[in-house]
Amino acid sequence: MQQKNLPKDYTKLGTVLQLHLPMDIEYSIPKDNSVWLVRDGVERMNLGKLFSTYSHLERNEVDPRQMLEEIPDFFLKTETTFGICIRHGDELHKRHLKKLLRKLLKMKKASNTVFVHGTGKRKTPLQKAVERLQGYISRLKDYETALHICGDRNSYAKTDHDATFIRMKEDAMLNGQLKPGYNIQFAVDVEYVVWTGESPWPTDVKTLIPFLEDLREHLGSNYRKIVADAGYESEENYEYLLKNGMISFIKPNNYEISKKHSFQDAIWRRENMAYDAATDSYLCANGKQVKCEGTKKRKSRSGYVIENTVYACHDCTGCPYKKDCIRGNNSKQPLEQREKHFEVSKRLLELRAEDEERITSEERKLLRMNRSIQAEGVFADVKETQLFRRFLGTGHLNALTETVICVLAHNFNKLHHKIQNGTQGRYLFPLKELA
Repeated sequence: MQQKNLPKDYTKLGTVLQLHLPMDIEYSIPKDNSVWLVRDGVERMNLGKLFSTYSHLERNEVDPRQMLEEIPDFFLKTETTFGICIRHGDELHKRHLKKLLRKLLKMKKASNTVFVHGTGKRKTPLQKAVERLQGYISRLKDYETALHICGDRNSYAKTDHDATFIRMKEDAMLNGQLKPGYNIQFAVDVEYVVWTGESPWPTDVKTLIPFLEDLREHLGSNYRKIVADAGYESEENYEYLLKNGMISFIKPNNYEISKKHSFQDAIWRRENMAYDAATDSYLCANGKQVKCEGTKKRKSRSGYVIENTVYACHDCTGCPYKKDCIRGNNSKQPLEQREKHFEVSKRLLELRAEDEERITSEERKLLRMNRSIQAEGVFADVKETQLFRRFLGTGHLNALTETVICVLAHNFNKLHHKIQNGTQGRYLFPLKELA
Protein backbone atom coordinates (compact mmCIF):
# COMPACT_ATOMS: atom_id res chain seq x y z
CA MET A 1 0.00 0.00 0.00
CA GLN A 2 1.40 3.41 -0.97
CA GLN A 3 2.10 5.64 2.02
CA LYS A 4 0.90 9.23 1.63
CA ASN A 5 2.90 11.63 3.76
CA LEU A 6 1.55 15.10 4.37
CA PRO A 7 3.91 18.05 3.83
CA LYS A 8 5.30 19.93 6.79
CA ASP A 9 4.08 23.19 5.21
CA TYR A 10 0.32 22.96 5.89
CA THR A 11 -0.50 25.93 3.65
CA LYS A 12 0.06 23.63 0.63
CA LEU A 13 -2.84 21.32 1.49
CA GLY A 14 -5.06 22.98 -1.12
CA THR A 15 -7.89 24.38 1.03
CA VAL A 16 -8.62 28.01 1.74
CA LEU A 17 -6.73 28.68 4.94
CA GLN A 18 -7.29 32.41 5.41
CA LEU A 19 -7.51 33.07 9.15
CA HIS A 20 -9.62 36.07 10.22
CA LEU A 21 -7.47 37.63 12.89
CA PRO A 22 -7.98 41.02 14.59
CA MET A 23 -6.22 43.81 12.69
CA ASP A 24 -4.12 44.81 15.71
CA ILE A 25 -2.33 41.43 15.77
CA GLU A 26 0.80 42.07 13.76
CA TYR A 27 2.52 38.73 13.67
CA SER A 28 2.40 35.84 11.23
CA ILE A 29 1.63 32.25 12.10
CA PRO A 30 4.47 29.87 11.14
CA LYS A 31 3.67 27.57 8.24
CA ASP A 32 4.42 24.46 10.30
CA ASN A 33 2.11 25.47 13.17
CA SER A 34 -0.62 22.96 14.00
CA VAL A 35 -3.37 25.61 13.74
CA TRP A 36 -3.21 25.30 9.93
CA LEU A 37 -3.66 21.53 10.16
CA VAL A 38 -6.62 21.89 12.52
CA ARG A 39 -8.25 24.49 10.27
CA ASP A 40 -7.86 22.25 7.22
CA GLY A 41 -9.32 19.25 9.01
CA VAL A 42 -12.29 21.15 10.43
CA GLU A 43 -13.14 22.65 7.05
CA ARG A 44 -13.41 19.14 5.57
CA MET A 45 -15.78 17.87 8.28
CA ASN A 46 -19.56 17.70 8.24
CA LEU A 47 -20.45 19.31 11.56
CA GLY A 48 -24.23 19.11 11.14
CA LYS A 49 -24.71 16.54 13.90
CA LEU A 50 -22.36 18.40 16.21
CA PHE A 51 -24.76 21.35 16.39
CA SER A 52 -27.84 19.20 17.02
CA THR A 53 -26.80 17.63 20.30
CA TYR A 54 -29.75 19.00 22.24
CA SER A 55 -32.24 16.71 20.56
CA HIS A 56 -34.94 14.82 22.46
CA LEU A 57 -33.62 11.91 24.49
CA GLU A 58 -35.80 8.82 24.46
CA ARG A 59 -35.60 6.49 27.44
CA ASN A 60 -36.76 2.93 27.65
CA GLU A 61 -39.99 2.33 29.47
CA VAL A 62 -39.77 0.34 32.66
CA ASP A 63 -42.28 -1.37 34.90
CA PRO A 64 -43.08 0.32 38.23
CA ARG A 65 -41.76 -1.12 41.46
CA GLN A 66 -44.00 -3.44 43.43
CA MET A 67 -46.62 -1.84 45.60
CA LEU A 68 -45.76 -1.07 49.18
CA GLU A 69 -46.50 -3.92 51.54
CA GLU A 70 -49.14 -1.98 53.45
CA ILE A 71 -51.21 -1.05 50.39
CA PRO A 72 -53.01 -4.43 49.99
CA ASP A 73 -54.07 -4.44 53.67
CA PHE A 74 -55.23 -0.84 53.46
CA PHE A 75 -57.11 -1.54 50.23
CA LEU A 76 -58.95 -4.54 51.68
CA LYS A 77 -59.80 -2.65 54.90
CA THR A 78 -61.17 0.32 52.93
CA GLU A 79 -63.34 -1.93 50.73
CA THR A 80 -64.76 -3.65 53.82
CA THR A 81 -65.37 -0.43 55.78
CA PHE A 82 -67.18 1.46 53.03
CA GLY A 83 -68.76 -1.53 51.28
CA ILE A 84 -66.97 -1.02 47.95
CA CYS A 85 -65.77 -3.80 45.64
CA ILE A 86 -63.15 -2.63 43.16
CA ARG A 87 -60.85 -5.51 42.23
CA HIS A 88 -61.63 -9.07 41.20
CA GLY A 89 -58.77 -11.42 41.97
CA ASP A 90 -55.51 -11.12 43.85
CA GLU A 91 -53.72 -8.61 41.60
CA LEU A 92 -53.62 -4.99 42.68
CA HIS A 93 -52.63 -2.20 40.29
CA LYS A 94 -52.49 1.55 40.40
CA ARG A 95 -55.71 1.79 38.42
CA HIS A 96 -57.49 0.06 41.29
CA LEU A 97 -56.26 2.73 43.68
CA LYS A 98 -57.43 5.49 41.36
CA LYS A 99 -60.82 3.85 40.97
CA LEU A 100 -61.16 3.48 44.73
CA LEU A 101 -60.27 7.15 45.16
CA ARG A 102 -62.99 8.19 42.70
CA LYS A 103 -65.52 6.06 44.60
CA LEU A 104 -64.58 7.66 47.91
CA LEU A 105 -64.80 11.18 46.47
CA LYS A 106 -68.27 10.38 45.16
CA MET A 107 -69.27 9.22 48.63
CA LYS A 108 -67.96 12.50 50.03
CA LYS A 109 -70.03 14.50 47.56
CA ALA A 110 -73.16 12.44 48.14
CA SER A 111 -72.93 12.73 51.92
CA ASN A 112 -71.91 16.41 51.88
CA THR A 113 -68.91 15.58 54.05
CA VAL A 114 -66.58 18.50 54.72
CA PHE A 115 -62.91 17.68 55.13
CA VAL A 116 -61.30 19.56 57.99
CA HIS A 117 -57.72 20.61 58.55
CA GLY A 118 -55.82 22.15 61.41
CA THR A 119 -55.15 21.58 65.10
CA GLY A 120 -58.00 20.38 67.29
CA LYS A 121 -60.22 19.14 64.46
CA ARG A 122 -61.08 15.48 64.17
CA LYS A 123 -60.97 13.88 60.73
CA THR A 124 -63.62 11.43 59.64
CA PRO A 125 -62.65 7.87 58.56
CA LEU A 126 -63.57 8.87 55.00
CA GLN A 127 -61.15 11.82 55.03
CA LYS A 128 -58.37 9.68 56.52
CA ALA A 129 -58.88 7.04 53.82
CA VAL A 130 -58.88 9.62 51.00
CA GLU A 131 -55.72 11.38 52.21
CA ARG A 132 -53.88 8.13 52.75
CA LEU A 133 -54.93 6.87 49.32
CA GLN A 134 -53.79 10.10 47.65
CA GLY A 135 -50.42 9.72 49.35
CA TYR A 136 -50.02 6.17 48.04
CA ILE A 137 -50.87 7.22 44.48
CA SER A 138 -48.45 10.16 44.63
CA ARG A 139 -45.63 7.95 45.91
CA LEU A 140 -46.25 5.34 43.23
CA LYS A 141 -46.04 8.03 40.54
CA ASP A 142 -42.69 9.16 41.97
CA TYR A 143 -41.44 5.54 41.94
CA GLU A 144 -42.50 5.09 38.32
CA THR A 145 -40.75 8.31 37.31
CA ALA A 146 -37.56 7.31 39.10
CA LEU A 147 -37.57 3.83 37.57
CA HIS A 148 -38.26 5.29 34.13
CA ILE A 149 -35.23 7.57 34.44
CA CYS A 150 -33.03 4.85 35.93
CA GLY A 151 -33.73 2.27 33.23
CA ASP A 152 -31.38 -0.72 33.50
CA ARG A 153 -29.00 1.15 35.80
CA ASN A 154 -28.78 0.96 39.57
CA SER A 155 -28.65 4.72 40.16
CA TYR A 156 -28.91 8.13 38.54
CA ALA A 157 -28.04 11.68 39.51
CA LYS A 158 -30.79 14.18 40.20
CA THR A 159 -28.74 16.96 38.59
CA ASP A 160 -28.07 14.86 35.45
CA HIS A 161 -30.46 11.99 34.85
CA ASP A 162 -28.18 10.38 32.26
CA ALA A 163 -25.21 10.23 34.64
CA THR A 164 -24.63 7.22 36.92
CA PHE A 165 -22.98 7.27 40.32
CA ILE A 166 -19.46 5.91 39.84
CA ARG A 167 -16.56 5.47 42.25
CA MET A 168 -13.91 7.77 40.78
CA LYS A 169 -10.15 7.27 40.86
CA GLU A 170 -9.79 10.81 42.16
CA ASP A 171 -10.91 10.50 45.77
CA ALA A 172 -9.79 13.55 47.73
CA MET A 173 -11.56 12.44 50.93
CA LEU A 174 -10.27 8.84 50.68
CA ASN A 175 -13.72 7.48 51.58
CA GLY A 176 -14.78 5.87 48.29
CA GLN A 177 -17.25 8.64 47.55
CA LEU A 178 -19.56 8.10 44.60
CA LYS A 179 -19.96 10.88 42.06
CA PRO A 180 -22.20 11.17 38.97
CA GLY A 181 -20.25 10.51 35.80
CA TYR A 182 -19.93 8.66 32.51
CA ASN A 183 -17.75 5.72 31.54
CA ILE A 184 -15.88 6.94 28.45
CA GLN A 185 -14.48 4.36 26.00
CA PHE A 186 -11.82 4.92 23.33
CA ALA A 187 -10.89 2.69 20.39
CA VAL A 188 -7.27 3.54 19.53
CA ASP A 189 -5.37 2.56 16.41
CA VAL A 190 -1.94 3.89 15.37
CA GLU A 191 -2.13 6.38 18.27
CA TYR A 192 -5.35 7.89 16.86
CA VAL A 193 -8.79 7.55 18.43
CA VAL A 194 -10.90 5.92 15.72
CA TRP A 195 -14.10 5.69 17.78
CA THR A 196 -15.42 6.84 21.13
CA GLY A 197 -18.50 6.22 23.19
CA GLU A 198 -19.99 6.75 26.62
CA SER A 199 -21.67 4.19 28.82
CA PRO A 200 -23.78 4.44 31.99
CA TRP A 201 -22.19 1.29 33.43
CA PRO A 202 -19.61 1.93 36.17
CA THR A 203 -17.50 -1.09 35.13
CA ASP A 204 -15.95 -1.83 31.73
CA VAL A 205 -17.08 -5.46 31.40
CA LYS A 206 -20.57 -4.52 30.13
CA THR A 207 -19.36 -1.87 27.71
CA LEU A 208 -17.30 -3.97 25.27
CA ILE A 209 -20.11 -5.53 23.21
CA PRO A 210 -22.24 -2.35 22.80
CA PHE A 211 -19.11 -0.37 21.97
CA LEU A 212 -17.97 -2.81 19.26
CA GLU A 213 -21.50 -3.02 17.84
CA ASP A 214 -21.64 0.77 17.63
CA LEU A 215 -18.22 0.88 16.00
CA ARG A 216 -19.19 -1.70 13.37
CA GLU A 217 -22.48 0.08 12.66
CA HIS A 218 -20.79 3.39 11.90
CA LEU A 219 -17.47 2.26 10.41
CA GLY A 220 -18.80 -0.77 8.52
CA SER A 221 -16.35 -3.29 9.97
CA ASN A 222 -14.58 -4.30 13.15
CA TYR A 223 -10.95 -4.91 13.99
CA ARG A 224 -9.77 -8.51 13.94
CA LYS A 225 -7.57 -8.27 17.05
CA ILE A 226 -9.05 -6.76 20.20
CA VAL A 227 -6.58 -5.79 22.93
CA ALA A 228 -8.07 -4.81 26.28
CA ASP A 229 -7.20 -4.85 29.96
CA ALA A 230 -8.52 -7.19 32.65
CA GLY A 231 -11.63 -5.09 33.28
CA TYR A 232 -13.20 -6.37 30.04
CA GLU A 233 -12.87 -10.09 30.73
CA SER A 234 -16.07 -12.13 30.92
CA GLU A 235 -17.45 -15.28 29.38
CA GLU A 236 -19.99 -13.28 27.39
CA ASN A 237 -17.30 -11.02 25.91
CA TYR A 238 -15.11 -14.01 25.00
CA GLU A 239 -18.04 -15.71 23.23
CA TYR A 240 -18.98 -12.54 21.36
CA LEU A 241 -15.47 -12.02 20.02
CA LEU A 242 -15.19 -15.68 19.04
CA LYS A 243 -18.58 -15.67 17.31
CA ASN A 244 -17.75 -12.55 15.28
CA GLY A 245 -14.36 -13.81 14.12
CA MET A 246 -12.26 -11.56 16.35
CA ILE A 247 -9.19 -12.63 18.31
CA SER A 248 -9.18 -11.59 21.96
CA PHE A 249 -6.06 -10.36 23.71
CA ILE A 250 -7.66 -9.67 27.09
CA LYS A 251 -5.67 -10.01 30.27
CA PRO A 252 -7.47 -12.36 32.72
CA ASN A 253 -8.73 -10.90 35.96
CA ASN A 254 -6.40 -13.04 38.06
CA TYR A 255 -3.37 -12.75 35.78
CA GLU A 256 -1.35 -10.34 37.91
CA ILE A 257 -2.53 -11.46 41.34
CA SER A 258 -1.82 -15.11 40.52
CA LYS A 259 1.91 -14.29 40.48
CA LYS A 260 1.90 -13.30 44.17
CA HIS A 261 2.84 -15.72 46.94
CA SER A 262 -0.28 -14.79 48.89
CA PHE A 263 -2.38 -16.08 46.00
CA GLN A 264 -0.36 -19.25 45.50
CA ASP A 265 -0.40 -20.07 49.24
CA ALA A 266 -4.16 -19.56 49.68
CA ILE A 267 -5.56 -23.09 50.15
CA TRP A 268 -9.15 -21.88 49.82
CA ARG A 269 -8.71 -20.87 46.18
CA ARG A 270 -9.88 -23.29 43.52
CA GLU A 271 -6.81 -22.56 41.42
CA ASN A 272 -4.58 -24.10 44.10
CA MET A 273 -6.54 -27.36 44.29
CA ALA A 274 -5.65 -30.42 42.21
CA TYR A 275 -8.34 -31.21 39.62
CA ASP A 276 -9.26 -34.75 38.58
CA ALA A 277 -10.97 -34.71 35.19
CA ALA A 278 -12.01 -38.38 35.42
CA THR A 279 -14.17 -37.82 38.51
CA ASP A 280 -14.79 -34.10 37.89
CA SER A 281 -13.66 -33.20 41.37
CA TYR A 282 -11.05 -31.15 43.20
CA LEU A 283 -8.73 -32.28 45.97
CA CYS A 284 -8.55 -29.91 48.94
CA ALA A 285 -5.56 -29.32 51.24
CA ASN A 286 -6.78 -32.05 53.63
CA GLY A 287 -6.96 -34.64 50.85
CA LYS A 288 -10.78 -34.66 50.68
CA GLN A 289 -12.69 -34.60 47.40
CA VAL A 290 -14.76 -31.55 46.48
CA LYS A 291 -17.24 -33.27 44.18
CA CYS A 292 -19.53 -31.94 41.48
CA GLU A 293 -23.06 -31.40 42.80
CA GLY A 294 -24.69 -30.29 39.54
CA THR A 295 -25.05 -27.16 37.46
CA LYS A 296 -26.75 -23.83 37.99
CA LYS A 297 -27.76 -21.39 35.28
CA ARG A 298 -28.12 -17.64 35.56
CA LYS A 299 -28.94 -15.01 32.99
CA SER A 300 -27.18 -11.69 32.63
CA ARG A 301 -28.99 -8.43 31.95
CA SER A 302 -28.19 -8.76 28.26
CA GLY A 303 -29.81 -12.20 28.15
CA TYR A 304 -26.63 -14.29 28.04
CA VAL A 305 -27.00 -17.57 29.94
CA ILE A 306 -24.03 -18.64 32.09
CA GLU A 307 -23.84 -22.25 33.29
CA ASN A 308 -21.92 -22.69 36.53
CA THR A 309 -20.86 -26.06 37.93
CA VAL A 310 -21.41 -26.40 41.68
CA TYR A 311 -18.78 -28.23 43.75
CA ALA A 312 -19.14 -29.16 47.41
CA CYS A 313 -17.47 -31.27 50.09
CA HIS A 314 -19.66 -32.77 52.83
CA ASP A 315 -16.78 -34.22 54.86
CA CYS A 316 -15.38 -31.08 56.50
CA THR A 317 -16.02 -32.07 60.13
CA GLY A 318 -12.88 -31.82 62.23
CA CYS A 319 -10.75 -30.50 59.34
CA PRO A 320 -7.63 -28.69 60.68
CA TYR A 321 -7.62 -26.37 57.64
CA LYS A 322 -11.27 -25.36 57.95
CA LYS A 323 -10.59 -21.86 59.23
CA ASP A 324 -8.32 -21.06 56.28
CA CYS A 325 -10.25 -23.05 53.67
CA ILE A 326 -13.81 -21.76 54.21
CA ARG A 327 -13.98 -18.04 53.65
CA GLY A 328 -16.63 -15.47 54.51
CA ASN A 329 -17.65 -13.97 57.83
CA ASN A 330 -21.23 -13.03 56.96
CA SER A 331 -22.73 -16.50 57.36
CA LYS A 332 -25.14 -17.01 60.25
CA GLN A 333 -24.13 -20.66 60.42
CA PRO A 334 -21.24 -21.46 62.80
CA LEU A 335 -17.92 -22.36 61.21
CA GLU A 336 -18.05 -25.88 62.69
CA GLN A 337 -21.23 -26.63 60.74
CA ARG A 338 -20.20 -25.09 57.44
CA GLU A 339 -18.95 -27.02 54.39
CA LYS A 340 -16.69 -26.17 51.48
CA HIS A 341 -18.49 -25.26 48.27
CA PHE A 342 -17.90 -23.03 45.24
CA GLU A 343 -19.14 -22.46 41.69
CA VAL A 344 -17.15 -22.23 38.49
CA SER A 345 -17.96 -21.79 34.80
CA LYS A 346 -16.11 -24.43 32.79
CA ARG A 347 -16.71 -22.54 29.58
CA LEU A 348 -15.04 -19.44 31.04
CA LEU A 349 -12.04 -21.51 32.13
CA GLU A 350 -11.75 -22.95 28.64
CA LEU A 351 -11.90 -19.56 26.94
CA ARG A 352 -9.52 -18.07 29.49
CA ALA A 353 -6.98 -20.84 28.90
CA GLU A 354 -7.03 -20.14 25.14
CA ASP A 355 -6.59 -16.44 25.80
CA GLU A 356 -3.69 -17.02 28.20
CA GLU A 357 -1.80 -18.88 25.45
CA ARG A 358 -2.09 -15.83 23.24
CA ILE A 359 -1.19 -13.21 25.84
CA THR A 360 2.08 -14.98 26.69
CA SER A 361 3.27 -14.92 23.08
CA GLU A 362 5.65 -12.33 21.67
CA GLU A 363 2.84 -10.81 19.62
CA ARG A 364 0.75 -10.29 22.75
CA LYS A 365 3.68 -8.66 24.55
CA LEU A 366 4.04 -6.23 21.66
CA LEU A 367 0.30 -5.49 21.55
CA ARG A 368 0.02 -5.20 25.33
CA MET A 369 2.87 -2.72 25.47
CA ASN A 370 1.35 -0.63 22.69
CA ARG A 371 -2.06 -0.70 24.40
CA SER A 372 -0.45 0.79 27.49
CA ILE A 373 1.31 3.45 25.43
CA GLN A 374 -1.40 4.33 22.94
CA ALA A 375 -4.73 3.73 24.71
CA GLU A 376 -3.67 4.95 28.15
CA GLY A 377 -1.75 7.75 26.49
CA VAL A 378 -4.97 9.14 25.04
CA PHE A 379 -6.57 9.39 28.48
CA ALA A 380 -3.39 10.98 29.83
CA ASP A 381 -3.41 13.54 27.01
CA VAL A 382 -7.08 14.44 27.54
CA LYS A 383 -6.80 14.70 31.34
CA GLU A 384 -3.32 16.15 31.80
CA THR A 385 -2.45 17.98 28.59
CA GLN A 386 -5.91 19.29 27.77
CA LEU A 387 -6.83 19.53 31.49
CA PHE A 388 -10.28 18.13 30.74
CA ARG A 389 -11.57 16.38 33.84
CA ARG A 390 -15.18 17.46 34.12
CA PHE A 391 -18.01 17.79 31.60
CA LEU A 392 -19.45 21.26 31.20
CA GLY A 393 -22.95 20.18 30.14
CA THR A 394 -25.50 17.64 31.31
CA GLY A 395 -26.92 14.72 29.38
CA HIS A 396 -25.14 11.89 27.62
CA LEU A 397 -25.29 13.60 24.21
CA ASN A 398 -23.53 16.69 25.55
CA ALA A 399 -20.98 14.48 27.30
CA LEU A 400 -20.36 12.58 24.07
CA THR A 401 -20.04 15.83 22.12
CA GLU A 402 -17.44 17.23 24.50
CA THR A 403 -15.57 13.92 24.33
CA VAL A 404 -15.54 14.02 20.52
CA ILE A 405 -14.13 17.55 20.58
CA CYS A 406 -11.33 16.44 22.93
CA VAL A 407 -10.66 13.42 20.70
CA LEU A 408 -10.43 15.63 17.60
CA ALA A 409 -7.96 17.89 19.39
CA HIS A 410 -5.88 14.84 20.34
CA ASN A 411 -5.93 13.43 16.80
CA PHE A 412 -4.94 16.74 15.23
CA ASN A 413 -2.13 17.19 17.73
CA LYS A 414 -0.94 13.62 17.18
CA LEU A 415 -0.99 14.06 13.39
CA HIS A 416 0.94 17.31 13.71
CA HIS A 417 3.69 15.67 15.76
CA LYS A 418 3.86 12.67 13.44
CA ILE A 419 4.31 14.95 10.43
CA GLN A 420 6.93 17.10 12.07
CA ASN A 421 8.85 14.11 13.47
CA GLY A 422 8.54 12.02 10.32
CA THR A 423 6.81 9.09 12.06
CA GLN A 424 3.64 8.82 9.94
CA GLY A 425 4.54 5.28 8.94
CA ARG A 426 4.98 3.99 12.51
CA TYR A 427 2.08 1.80 13.64
CA LEU A 428 3.49 0.05 16.71
CA PHE A 429 6.25 0.88 19.13
CA PRO A 430 8.90 -1.88 19.05
CA LEU A 431 9.79 -3.88 22.11
CA LYS A 432 13.06 -2.91 23.75
CA GLU A 433 15.52 -5.73 24.20
CA LEU A 434 17.54 -5.89 27.36
CA ALA A 435 21.30 -5.74 26.90
